[in-house]
Amino acid sequence: MNKVTMFPDEDELSSQVDIPRDNTEGLGKGFALRRHKCESEADEGSREARADWAKLIGPPTVAGCCNPFSGHFNALVLPTCLPERLRIISYIFEYAFLHDVVMESAAQAAESQVDGEHDFLSSGFDPETRAVIGSKQMQSKMVLGLMSIDPACAEVCVEAWKTMVDTTSGRDKNEAFTNMDDYLEYRIVDTGAPFVDKHMCFGMGIVLDEQELHQVGDIAHAAYAALGLANDYFSFDVEYGEFQQNDKKAMTNVVWLFMHWYGVDVAEAKRMAREETRKYERQFLQLREQAEPSFSSKLRRYVQGLAYQIAGNVVWSTDNPRYHPEKDIYREDMTDFDRSLAIYHTEEGEEHDKGTRAPVESQILRSSATNELSVYGHERKSSVDSSSSGSDAWSDQASTSSSRTSISEPTNIKEHTSEQITESSSLLDTNVISAPFKYISSLPSKGARDMFIDALTVWTPTSKEKVDKVKDIIKSFHNVSLMLDDFEDGSELRRGKPSTHVIFGAAQTVNSAGYFVLETLKQLGQLDPRCMNLAIGHVQDLYLGQSFDLYWTRQSACPTEQEYLAMVDKKTGGLFRLAEQLLQTLSRQDNIGFDPLVQLLGRFFQVRDDYNNLVDQTYTDQKGYCEDLDEGKFSFPLVHALRSGKQNMQLHALLQSRRENSGLSKEAKMLVLKELDTSGSMDYTKQRLCDMQKQIEKETGRLERQAGSENWIMRLLLHKLKV
Repeated sequence: MNKVTMFPDEDELSSQVDIPRDNTEGLGKGFALRRHKCESEADEGSREARADWAKLIGPPTVAGCCNPFSGHFNALVLPTCLPERLRIISYIFEYAFLHDVVMESAAQAAESQVDGEHDFLSSGFDPETRAVIGSKQMQSKMVLGLMSIDPACAEVCVEAWKTMVDTTSGRDKNEAFTNMDDYLEYRIVDTGAPFVDKHMCFGMGIVLDEQELHQVGDIAHAAYAALGLANDYFSFDVEYGEFQQNDKKAMTNVVWLFMHWYGVDVAEAKRMAREETRKYERQFLQLREQAEPSFSSKLRRYVQGLAYQIAGNVVWSTDNPRYHPEKDIYREDMTDFDRSLAIYHTEEGEEHDKGTRAPVESQILRSSATNELSVYGHERKSSVDSSSSGSDAWSDQASTSSSRTSISEPTNIKEHTSEQITESSSLLDTNVISAPFKYISSLPSKGARDMFIDALTVWTPTSKEKVDKVKDIIKSFHNVSLMLDDFEDGSELRRGKPSTHVIFGAAQTVNSAGYFVLETLKQLGQLDPRCMNLAIGHVQDLYLGQSFDLYWTRQSACPTEQEYLAMVDKKTGGLFRLAEQLLQTLSRQDNIGFDPLVQLLGRFFQVRDDYNNLVDQTYTDQKGYCEDLDEGKFSFPLVHALRSGKQNMQLHALLQSRRENSGLSKEAKMLVLKELDTSGSMDYTKQRLCDMQKQIEKETGRLERQAGSENWIMRLLLHKLKV
């Protein structure tokens, strides 16, 4: 991780330039304008993003950050960004500009593909699936790029992205706003002002704490409002033209709102919007002047950065091709610009890459042996539970199951009397048997298996509809296994909530689990008969693996490490193998060679879980302190300690007392942990995890080379699982 120990003088990073007053229409008055000296870094970040978009999703259909007139968006808006962080930010902003049209871009690309100019759909994806998977690939690459440089700042950026997407997607665009306060509250987030702000902080290497955010809150709000309203003003003509050509009932633009609220024409509404923007610019300057003397040097840098954003945004907006598509020079330049991206994906480009990798990519892949930028190398605690919730590739939401009908309709029982015939099928539904399953499905999910499936889909092109069904099926089998495991292990907590059998009782939980095993198999048969046959074998493996886990626990028979890992291959690894085989079957691509990777991932998941159960506070909060010790299970560290050949009488005695007392006290568990540390078993377990991580990375690299492209979703998953 690169830590900023001394911030360079702004004159080292950028040069002051004059604001062209003739076309800013009075906006940006009183603000200084600077332009980054490393603008080529920003251009390269945008080039790489558009190249990835063209390769993974389809030909870019809209303009982004590049402006052949005033300069790159980030060169003007983020003139104090550290040079080594400018490329990744530019990659992200270019993606953000393209993101709104991801589905339209994919569909248009499918229709406009000519003479093999683009490799769109060449790998077998339908347009919608390619758009979704390609978008997740790019998002994963972005997160890895941020975290490889500065994890603390990166988390703030990711949260800002989720907030922006959730805010934008959660509103009915046909509903017009009725007042300025509500509009600004929405529009500030919708235009991405806080999103850009957080990346500005990332670019400068600063994180504001809660107290500092409160200190600059009013100033930042004024800046956000000025930025959002200026965006409305300069983008109105393009947006209004599109609005008039479709059947939308409302526009998300302050110029249109003034027309709608006050019944004025376009010219007057623009004048009002311009004055409203100036109002917030003046407010920013006044608040800054009043508060700045009491600010720390960090806060002064932050507020100065906001001021540069306001000026840079105005100047960039006056002539950028995104808002001014009528400029022929733009269309010619951008056509050449996007054509030049082919170098990233042609044979010549690949040869060139051997000498110097694409910047954002190399930043992520650089070895920790030479610096601290490796996404696998920095010391940062992470777990699957950190998977973001939201509306994109970094999120997973717990699935819920709808009421289902029974597998076969009950036989109608007819009384041979003159009484009215009653059909039993009308008296009983599936609500009772579904309740335990619905409960476990409603609990927060780590999302790792969904992410694993998305990663495999990069290598096994399958329609989005089928991929979603595979996810549902794997979730269903996984939830069934959790219901049974918690009951059989006597676990009282699951994901911080009462286990299913604690609420519904053992009998109803087991009955519900059995029903949904059959229900899920039925769904597999409907998806593809071959899939059901595959699943039966893997479900049997789950039960077989669990049988040994239960046997060893009940008999106090410690397995060898090899026996333990063989059990893990059946129990934990079973669903990973099922997922990859289902995807290969549905994509009709056999023998890709996933077996080593899938086996390693299954083992890594279980051993990591064993390790974290003993050391991770998150596990304590969700399942209880060292819960595995209460259950009497032989976890990987215990297997090593008991099979190391050393006579550890105290450890044996502690484990025996668990059987006699139906659990261990906190003090006894602490003694067990001390014994595991003393015996070297915890260090051994962590080292085995590190070795497995390296093997998984090696296998991922092999599959990437075999496919001819990186799998950023898989890499992000591995990063999240790092111990």
